[in-house]
Amino acid sequence: MRNSADHQLRDLIPQTLDLILAKTTNASRYSVLLGHVIGVALRLKETKTKQVNNGRLVIEEKKDAIATFYSPHILGSKTAVPRYASTALDEFLAEFVDFKMLTEKLLPVAERMLLRSPEVALELTADLLNATSHDISSLLPAKLLPAILSASKSSNADTRAKSVDLFRAVIQRTSDISVQAKVVTEVLALPKTGKSASAEHRVALFTMSRWVPPSDEISATVIDTLVPIIGKENNDAALAALAENFGQHLTKVLISQKALAPTTPTTLAKELNSAKLTTRRALSGGIASAIWQVGNTETKFSPEGEKLVSALAPAFETNLKTASANPASTPGGFLEGYTAVALALGPLSAIQGAAKLSNSPLLADLLVTSPKPSFLLNDKAYGKLPTSTDREWFSLALISLVTSQATKLENEAVR
Repeated sequence: MRNSADHQLRDLIPQTLDLILAKTTNASRYSVLLGHVIGVALRLKETKTKQVNNGRLVIEEKKDAIATFYSPHILGSKTAVPRYASTALDEFLAEFVDFKMLTEKLLPVAERMLLRSPEVALELTADLLNATSHDISSLLPAKLLPAILSASKSSNADTRAKSVDLFRAVIQRTSDISVQAKVVTEVLALPKTGKSASAEHRVALFTMSRWVPPSDEISATVIDTLVPIIGKENNDAALAALAENFGQHLTKVLISQKALAPTTPTTLAKELNSAKLTTRRALSGGIASAIWQVGNTETKFSPEGEKLVSALAPAFETNLKTASANPASTPGGFLEGYTAVALALGPLSAIQGAAKLSNSPLLADLLVTSPKPSFLLNDKAYGKLPTSTDREWFSLALISLVTSQATKLENEAVR
């Protein structure tokens, strides 16, 4: 009886699929049911009876019909589609959509909808690309990138955010480094030439460039492009988005043999000592993160990387002097000082070109507790750290100090 019932239920799968695929009114509502039926079919146990339907073969036979259902009712929808409907067919897209179907049947629909209803199509297209695993390097930057860049300057915050999400999905499906380089160059062209639509537009563009995988060919270009923009950027959010690129692209530059443009290190050092507090803070955190990441792993600084950190070391020393001279009640906190201490006593202590920073007499004063505590040990300063970034670098600076002065601290404890 059980085998008979199983046989009958298996036979119902093609019929159920036909019923769902015939729906034309509010069709997206049936996507979850469709996805469930597909999931069941793919998980049917194999049987020895050849007459019993094989679930995978059934879906294979119906894949064109399923794609025809998905294309107009979900991917090509002119109105917002619930997220559960957009992702319900992820398993089908991953298992049965080949490169030909993706590029000849589905992406052309997505391209048209990105022009007509970008606020809807951006997320749907991103979900499609995230579900599949095909390399679309051959389609970029001519196909999808123009629509993404157009949406990135929208006055609607949700549309801008979706443009970044789609860019991320696109770049993750693009393995050709030469294509990636063209893409990031086009993305940064507007802020580079001062032709972006708004500060919010620049946030989107800087965030996009952060999602481009770091490489010798790309990272130096990104840093060379971004550094001259720093002094012109007056928006805090855009500046923060710009500085976040240093986390991966500057890290790559520090271990790469590819040299930066001759003016980049000096300009970056100058901006690290900017009169604008927001600029100093953003760059201190971003640059220090890159240096710390390289210095605390098995990866070593390349000769070009050592040249760069040597050029930046005097700027960190200047920030250390500023932090040491400031009162504990400084509104902006001491992030620049914390990063300088952590780097001087940590990754930069072994770099010959950074000796002036790592041997600064100001570092010896960090252990002073009376009559006036150093900025690192002053509870009026560390008791009200403004952000998680400040707390992180305060901790790293304190750890670096204790580690480097372990013998001295032990001797004083014995006394």
